[in-house]
Amino acid sequence: MNQADLRRVSQIIQGRLGSNYGRGIDLVVPGSDMQVLNADESGSYNIAGTSAATALATSGAALLQMVTDDVLAPEDIQGALRAVARDIEADHALPGVTLTGYDKYTGAGECRVAPAVSALAAGRLIQCRTAAGVATLGDPQLGVWTIPPLNLDAQLCYAYEATADVTFPAMVATPSVWGVGRWTGGTSLSNPNYGEGWCEVMPGSLSATGCTLRTYLLKLVIGWPVVELWWPCAPEDLTFGYTILGEVSVSGMPETAPSRAQDQSAVSSVQRPRSLVEWCQRKTNYVTGV
Repeated sequence: MNQADLRRVSQIIQGRLGSNYGRGIDLVVPGSDMQVLNADESGSYNIAGTSAATALATSGAALLQMVTDDVLAPEDIQGALRAVARDIEADHALPGVTLTGYDKYTGAGECRVAPAVSALAAGRLIQCRTAAGVATLGDPQLGVWTIPPLNLDAQLCYAYEATADVTFPAMVATPSVWGVGRWTGGTSLSNPNYGEGWCEVMPGSLSATGCTLRTYLLKLVIGWPVVELWWPCAPEDLTFGYTILGEVSVSGMPETAPSRAQDQSAVSSVQRPRSLVEWCQRKTNYVTGV
């Protein structure tokens, strides 16, 4: 922990500056001197803390769902709010510390719901899913990972980085892009996410024309004689879900505008990856060698 971290923690403990810090922060939301009504609406009083900030953040998320007919994935809400956040470049409690861009003290910046609503209402959000079998696998990493849905703790696995290059419609400028777990067959190594799908845009790969998506597959080595099973899915079944938030140029507009949830890839319809139950029922299809 460096001196800036120590100053931040000191401010948090004193109740003078925020409630948390770290790489998991997405946004900052007002949470001090928030005026609320009494239960009987006879008067008001001020509150502070995460209880106040959470109400603003969740109401903003609900508003985004409302203007999009409830089709947003959790990552879409998170991504849209982060994309339009007002960057906080300096903090009075951290003199001399540059906070430009994403940082562990203020995340992507100050939460702004109105610009996110405007962008989504204008139809600038495109939900996409790749075809299956487009992934490229990297070299295997032998290690031990926990797979919560299967109750398999400390399993010896080979982890494979799986990547896919995707191309965007013609965009006016470089869009904001993020992975969507419910349409992705891979998982995260740092957090298996309890069986939920996960992928991300590889750092440095995003441009106005496309990006590289990354997820991970695990190959389990079980029993004797040895049986190798892929989890959460086999490479040939792997798909990547992602969302684009940006303005499509006139030349990139389709003749018939797709619905918000329509697939934008070579797949004709959006189908969720095989669930854990299906994987267990059909696991013999994933045997790659003995």
